[in-house]
Amino acid sequence: MPLVMSGKTIYDIGFTSEVIRKHVSIKEAVLPFEKFQGCDVLLGPEMRSTGEVMGVDFNFHVAFAKAQIAAVDGRQLRRMALACKIPLITTVSEALATVKALRSLKHSSSKMLALHDYFHPVEEELDL
Repeated sequence: MPLVMSGKTIYDIGFTSEVIRKHVSIKEAVLPFEKFQGCDVLLGPEMRSTGEVMGVDFNFHVAFAKAQIAAVDGRQLRRMALACKIPLITTVSEALATVKALRSLKHSSSKMLALHDYFHPVEEELDL
C-alpha cells in the first residue's frame, strides 16, 4: 500500500469494495519478565527487549491458541492459560469451542500437549 501513504486514496488505486479475509490473525506480545528481576520494567529501557508473535488460522480460537503457544514456553503455559481465557471466553459456547480447538491440535507440539493437559479436567467434566 505504498501508494496510499504517498497521497493517493484507496479509491484512486482501485479498491472500491471491502476485502473480507478468510483467516484470523491474533498478535501477542512477548515480554521477557524473567530477565528483569528487580527492574521497573514499565519505565525502563528493559522493555526494548520485547517482541511479538502472531497466530494465524481460519478459526479464532485456534489462532488465539497458536499465538499463546508461540509466545510462551511449556513451563509458563499453566500459569498463562487461566489469565488468558478470562477476558476472552465469556460464554459456555466459547469455552467449549476453545477446548475443542485445543483438543484437535493436542498432538501438534509438546507445548500444545501441556496446554491440553491444563484443559483436561474441563473435558472430563463437560464430557467432550
